[in-house]
Amino acid sequence: MGNTSSSSGGSEGPVYSTSNDYNWPKLNNLYNTPVTSAEIVERNLLGSGGSAPFIRHKGVHVTTADRGRYLIYSTDISNAQVITEARHMFNNWKPVKNLVPRGNSTVGDLMKSAKKDGGYNRYKNNCWHTVDKVKNRHFK
Repeated sequence: MGNTSSSSGGSEGPVYSTSNDYNWPKLNNLYNTPVTSAEIVERNLLGSGGSAPFIRHKGVHVTTADRGRYLIYSTDISNAQVITEARHMFNNWKPVKNLVPRGNSTVGDLMKSAKKDGGYNRYKNNCWHTVDKVKNRHFK
C-alpha cells in the first residue's frame, strides 16, 4: 500500500507493517481513543490510473485525540469494514466533506457503526454504506 505519513498528502511506495502495528494492547487503546475530527474521502475504485473514474471508493478519514490519523472503509478483500493507519493510504484519496463530531465518539464507536450490518456486500453493505452509517450516527 502507499503512504500518507505526512500532511503534504503522502508519497508513492509501500509502507510495510510491523508486528507492533497489530498488537492487542495497541488495538485496544486505539478503540478507546476519542475521535476529534473526520472527513469523507474518496478515490477512483480501480486505482490511480482512473480506469473507471465514475466509480468511487469511499472511506472516513479520522483524527483522534492523540493526533493519530486513520481510514475506516469497507473492503471486499477481507469481506469486512476495517481501519488502517493513514500512513498506509495511497496518495490518491481526496477529501470531499469535512464532518463535525456529534458527541464524544471513540474509534470503537465508529467501528461498531461501520460493522452494524455485517461483512462487505457489493450491493447492500459496500464502502458507500459504511461511510453513511458512520456519518449519520456520529457526525452532524
